[in-house]
Amino acid sequence: MRLHRLALEGFGPFRERQIVDFDAFSGDGIFLISGRTGAGKSSILDGVCFALYGDAPRYSGSEKRLRSDHCAPDDGTEVQLEFSLGDRRLRVTRSPEYSRPKRRGAGLTPVKQQAQLDEWADGGWVGLASGPRDVGLLLGDVLGLTREQFLQVILLAQGRFAQFLLAGNDERQAVLRTLFGTRRYEDYARALVERRKAAIEGVGEAQRAIEVLLDHAERLAAEAGAAHATTDADATDSDATDAGATDVAPGDAGDAAVSARVESLTRASGRSRHRVETADADVAEAQTLRARAETAFVDGKRTAQAQAELAAERSALAHLEADATAIADARAELDRAGAAESLRATLEVDARRSAELARAQQEERAAREALAAARFDDADADETHLQAAIDEWIGQLAAWQEAEELERCLPDRRRQLDGLSAQLAKTRTERERVDAALAAAPVRSAELDVAIAAAIELAGTEAGLAERIAADDARLTAARELDAIAPRVIDAEAAYAAAAQRAEEGGKGVVQLLQRRLQNHAAELAADLRSGEPCAVCGSPEHPRPADATPDVVTDEHIAAAERERDARRAAESAAQQAAREVRE
Repeated sequence: MRLHRLALEGFGPFRERQIVDFDAFSGDGIFLISGRTGAGKSSILDGVCFALYGDAPRYSGSEKRLRSDHCAPDDGTEVQLEFSLGDRRLRVTRSPEYSRPKRRGAGLTPVKQQAQLDEWADGGWVGLASGPRDVGLLLGDVLGLTREQFLQVILLAQGRFAQFLLAGNDERQAVLRTLFGTRRYEDYARALVERRKAAIEGVGEAQRAIEVLLDHAERLAAEAGAAHATTDADATDSDATDAGATDVAPGDAGDAAVSARVESLTRASGRSRHRVETADADVAEAQTLRARAETAFVDGKRTAQAQAELAAERSALAHLEADATAIADARAELDRAGAAESLRATLEVDARRSAELARAQQEERAAREALAAARFDDADADETHLQAAIDEWIGQLAAWQEAEELERCLPDRRRQLDGLSAQLAKTRTERERVDAALAAAPVRSAELDVAIAAAIELAGTEAGLAERIAADDARLTAARELDAIAPRVIDAEAAYAAAAQRAEEGGKGVVQLLQRRLQNHAAELAADLRSGEPCAVCGSPEHPRPADATPDVVTDEHIAAAERERDARRAAESAAQQAAREVRE
């Protein structure tokens, strides 16, 4: 990564915008940032780190301290860094969180942290990311280093380097571990030592577990040998021999004893495996015989069940043959019932429709009686005429229902009308009052006209009136403060004017001394002329008319004293200017 240009404004000790052009020193290879204590050398490196990572090593955890203490409330804070990685040239612009005066009213409002990342392409800057989070993620991918890694291998913090130079051997080792992050490797070494101890303990536990397993296996082998002593004489002799070998093993030490015991158990395991295989063959043969017996049992059970079912069927058949006449009569009755079943649905429909016809006729008689009671002239008319009359009545019914609904809502509408009338009268009264106030306001200034326009816009609501009152109170307070501070402004500006006049007089005095020095410079050169030696100005060895010195000769001491007086007066002018600016603000 190569730095090209750094701009700092309102950052650290720099209130005004300062630009560091690193390209101007690119031909030197290595360059030194030097200056008096507090001149801002470390702040340049803080600006580089803040631009890349949004944080500075000297202000870690206190981002608000990045803003210059010399900044006025309206001054901004910004750091801009241009750098290149490979063939890409990037520019990152950041500003920390700080507070500025509110645009309306008194007090301060916070300004959030901002960030912007651009890339130079096709003769101009192209935006890549905006916002601290997006810029941080993209820069993390581009740089390939975290903030901690950058501070360890690229930018060594000033305080840590001073601590390293003044520390002893043990302390230097601790500082180096902190700077270069060797804690991870110390953790690796410590973990390996712990794993070694754990492995040794595991081996010991495994050996003890092996001994326990060997004891258990020897007991099992001894019990198995005793169980088969009456059927396997060779096995008994071998077991006795193995037992004798096993008795000798506990007296030995080390791996030889364990190996002997394992070998003995291996031989015993071989004999046990042979016995198990023989027993498995016997078990398999027994299982085969059992399966055959179960199959024969199932076949016999099925045969017995079939014989029982056959006897039951024969008994039922005998009973049915005895009831043949009753069955024939039942079959004849079933045939007749089937024939009648086909007519059941038709009969039920006919009965249902007959009942519906009777109800309809009854309803028609009731309706005609109702029409006659209502003095309807055509109560005995045919159905077509009645249907037309009914349709007409239905249409009229809808209209009368709507009229009834309107009549029911009439009291509410009248109350709403009364409320709107009262509100209208109130609004007219308020408007007349506002018109009267506007008629009396032409004598006010342009600023009050803007305030009246804003008040008219908000006059209809209680919140607008409250805001207007608060704004008027704030302006009244500000006017009173202005009246109180006006004399101080006059005094400060008068002091500033006097200091400026004195500074101007001091500057004129230096100029007059320089002019007098230049006028007498020829005499100073003439004083150094020697006959036969060339002139330093024209080169002639002859000096026919050397200039004469004036009585009031101006020396370097005179000019230096005048310049000191001029600088002092200018410093006093700057202080008076700052005091006047503060009072005016």
